[in-house]
Amino acid sequence: MDLSSFRQVPPQVPTVVCAEHIVQFWSDDEVLLDRLEGSISSAIEAGDAAICIATKIHTEGLAKRFKLHGDDMTAAIEQGRYVTLDAAQTLSAVMPQGKFEQGRFFEFFRKVLVKARNAIEHKGSHVTVFGEAVALLWSRGNHDDAIRWERSGNVLAQGTAVSVCCGYAIRGFDLQRDNDYFQMICAEHAAVILPAGLPALSDKDRQEHIKSELKQVLLQAEQLVQRDTILLYPEWQGPYRAALLETDRKQLFKEVEVAESAVLARLQVLPTQTENLPERHQLLHAWSGLQMIKKKKLGFL
Repeated sequence: MDLSSFRQVPPQVPTVVCAEHIVQFWSDDEVLLDRLEGSISSAIEAGDAAICIATKIHTEGLAKRFKLHGDDMTAAIEQGRYVTLDAAQTLSAVMPQGKFEQGRFFEFFRKVLVKARNAIEHKGSHVTVFGEAVALLWSRGNHDDAIRWERSGNVLAQGTAVSVCCGYAIRGFDLQRDNDYFQMICAEHAAVILPAGLPALSDKDRQEHIKSELKQVLLQAEQLVQRDTILLYPEWQGPYRAALLETDRKQLFKEVEVAESAVLARLQVLPTQTENLPERHQLLHAWSGLQMIKKKKLGFL
């Protein structure tokens, strides 16, 4: 396989980020609710739509605040321009078996977005989305699916031109232990909002992470395609190598599907202890490489 073709495309980790895709790490509920109240109110007052996917405590907090807005918010709710969804129920809808399914993700959110757009009367309609479901994934220790959720959200945002804000409680992160994942989450967004007292992340920091990730993906791919390479994890490295080496486009669809299934299956069962981090990082790089193949070789968005 000619790996030089990989160098001509941006890495799939992170994907090309929608300009309206931001992330807020919050330490205080009231600060978060202040921001949500402002962004949702602005969207409604402009005649646009807003979708809030949040935990029960946050949707109830917003409801109390919006009572002060009177008839405007009541009308928006009746028209379908302001929609609230429970974060836990959203997770169950997208991941009924507890495993992330990109197809279900797209199907669920496209239906929600179409319904919200149809409620807007004027042309050039815009939808603002706040999402906290991914934070539940993180809090449950499902870090790999949280990253996959974010990446799929980028693909969705690119195709639907929505403003998306993801929210995480900063107390859920150990910034020393979870630094790699924290950087990956930040790199998936065009802007990062941190609580007061934490140093801001620069665009340079995120770009350096992107370059480092692409370098690791290419290095792993180059090592695997060498004929004398001994596979440390043959149950998933074997299918991944087969996909890297496949030249027939029709067969490549099948090889990529098999490799993705093997990578995801291993991620689901791999314990999160420190001793497993090297394999976990290789699995994430493999997943990235497969997404690059799908984009470059198979024409997937």
